[in-house]
Amino acid sequence: MLEEHDVASVSGNVDPAPLSQLSPLAQRLDGLATWLYWVAGLVLACAFISGLIVLSTNADTLGLISPQVETEGRLAVALAVIGGGFAGAGIVAGLGGILKALVRRRDL
Repeated sequence: MLEEHDVASVSGNVDPAPLSQLSPLAQRLDGLATWLYWVAGLVLACAFISGLIVLSTNADTLGLISPQVETEGRLAVALAVIGGGFAGAGIVAGLGGILKALVRRRDL
């Protein structure tokens, strides 16, 4: 037979542990997870700012490719910068979410 705790685990209705009931290490890890969310937002903002800088630059910065190719390919570079920042922010936010979920589990 399934016990009440097992049924709650299967149905997904497990209450997270309150922050006051966590150990000092778990509280620090929870704070780290929150900071990871903020860092993900900062990475995303920096990616958009970098993309705008790439789009608004008039100088031929690479110098290895002809100026015409650099002018025409600027949108692709800007999209690559923004996409890389979006991916990086997603990874950091995902790590923060995993850490927060593991710390707030009641089973630990």
